[in-house]
Amino acid sequence: MNIVRCALLIQGKDWLSQLPSLSDAARQYGPFFFSLFLLGGVTVWAQRWYSALIKRTNPPATKTDRIVYASILLPSFGVGLALVIFSVNWWAKYNPNTYLFRGVFKNLHTYEQIDSDGEIFFHTITKNPMGKGDLIHNVQFMAVQNTPFRPGQIVSIDFSKGDGEAQTLQFIYDKDEAEPAYTIDFDPQTGKNSIKLQPSSSVKAGYFLAPTTVYAATWGEEEQKAQSQRSEPFSQMKMIPSDSPLQFIEPLQNPRSDVGMKIRMVEKLASKESGERDKILSLTTDYEPVLVTLLDLTRHSDKELAYRTIHLLEAFDSDSFVVKSLRASDADIRRAAETSFFHMERPQAERVLGMLQTRQDQVSGNTLQTLRQGIGSLLLRPTGSPQGDRYYVRATWNPNEENVSQCLTKLFNSELYSNRSIAKESDLMKNRGSRLVYWYSKEWAISIAKGITGCGGRAQYVTSDQ
Repeated sequence: MNIVRCALLIQGKDWLSQLPSLSDAARQYGPFFFSLFLLGGVTVWAQRWYSALIKRTNPPATKTDRIVYASILLPSFGVGLALVIFSVNWWAKYNPNTYLFRGVFKNLHTYEQIDSDGEIFFHTITKNPMGKGDLIHNVQFMAVQNTPFRPGQIVSIDFSKGDGEAQTLQFIYDKDEAEPAYTIDFDPQTGKNSIKLQPSSSVKAGYFLAPTTVYAATWGEEEQKAQSQRSEPFSQMKMIPSDSPLQFIEPLQNPRSDVGMKIRMVEKLASKESGERDKILSLTTDYEPVLVTLLDLTRHSDKELAYRTIHLLEAFDSDSFVVKSLRASDADIRRAAETSFFHMERPQAERVLGMLQTRQDQVSGNTLQTLRQGIGSLLLRPTGSPQGDRYYVRATWNPNEENVSQCLTKLFNSELYSNRSIAKESDLMKNRGSRLVYWYSKEWAISIAKGITGCGGRAQYVTSDQ
């Protein structure tokens, strides 16, 4: 309507006063304005003069007059018509509009984050799956641009884990998926994270601003935290100088450091020269042997961290190192080697025993018996979270054995974070035969596992989804 109004104003006598309005219309409508300007303004103006010329009788119009006036009318009409065709084509291809591409990244761990430098907006929905302790979240995204999304167009996001370095991941726009769902998975074949489209993944339209966020303020009874007042051995360690090689180990042994930081430290260790790397991996800190730390991380819930730790240990002959340490004369070295042995998976532990038995004269019979009895006894499985690594222990027992249930009731009531009285704890334990507990300390996990077995139950180190 503004263009038509401007075209009519051009034909009036006071059109000079309307130049500001005409200028605004030209900026807003581009080729459309100029096509109608020529058709509705110049052409109409030329037609009026040509019509007046034809009707003139005194003096009558000459042939030259007609040609001159026609040369103004016809080209202005032709140019206006050409601009109409051009502007329609321009509008169809470059319509100044806002186009959206919406979807969701599903089942991200709480320490996993998504960001973007481009025009992509994110909305997080926190979830607490029933019976699982690892908080996960979905991240809905909305990509915005002023041109239509093209089939095969690449969209980039930045993906990071806690304090780890951000990685640029890409996925492809598919016009057949209106609002697709994706997952970000670590691929052990390539050693990289990648985005995968989930089949039949379109979600309901209009969900992006839906008030569906759920915040998990409490945990269900299937999972209980340890007492938060319990001291953590790691916090009592001495500070490590920045120039010490143990600066790479401190974040790995600190249960409160996040997954991203641990991945960075493992990568830095892997980049060291073999001699320096093996020296660091052979050390024992005030907290525990470095090998124990790495063996536990090979079972981490984060697949990327576990993968990179496994590859780090593959370059280090841990079998020979433990065998040599078990044969050492220094009692502290033998004790650290025994601890490392108990944290080994059974196949590796069997290999080490086989190597020891070839030279039994260098290892006492009591030591061999202790090792055989303790195979696979400390296979802790860290679970990543924003607050650090959690160590889960699943307790199972026969609910018909009253003495076992009463012993476990006292144990849980004293060790778990709750305000329940012993009577309420007993009510909670009735007719049940399992319980999942955790804390951010492997010492606590080992201690409560011993307490569970001491009561006559069975303790198993698990991750939150096991």
